[in-house]
Amino acid sequence: MNRVLIVATTTGYQIRSFGEAARGLGVRLLFASDRCDQLADPWWDQAVPIRFHDEAGAVEAVARACGDTPPDAVLAVGDRPTVLAAHLNAHFGLRGNPPAAAAASRNKRAARIAFRASGLPTRIFTN
Repeated sequence: MNRVLIVATTTGYQIRSFGEAARGLGVRLLFASDRCDQLADPWWDQAVPIRFHDEAGAVEAVARACGDTPPDAVLAVGDRPTVLAAHLNAHFGLRGNPPAAAAASRNKRAARIAFRASGLPTRIFTN
């Protein structure tokens, strides 16, 4: 059975559609969420509690939780978890956006500079 790690700001009601789709495909979902690590599983989803601002600590916590069975894919749900998901993909040797590209995608100025450096047309802006 394939295992997909979903990194999300919360794993409450908005993630249910992922669960339904996963069941239909025979995929097991794992969750990592930026939540209080002192609460005893408030959403009953067994998510790994992480902090998006502590990327190294979050990668370590997820890797420890996965043990010898890394996920087959890592998905970010929402804008905030994109950089961490990129770091997790790199850690597990999975395909995905490089962390620097994920970070640039969250910053319009950085994205425009990267687009311009790659020869892509961009709106006029000041460096």
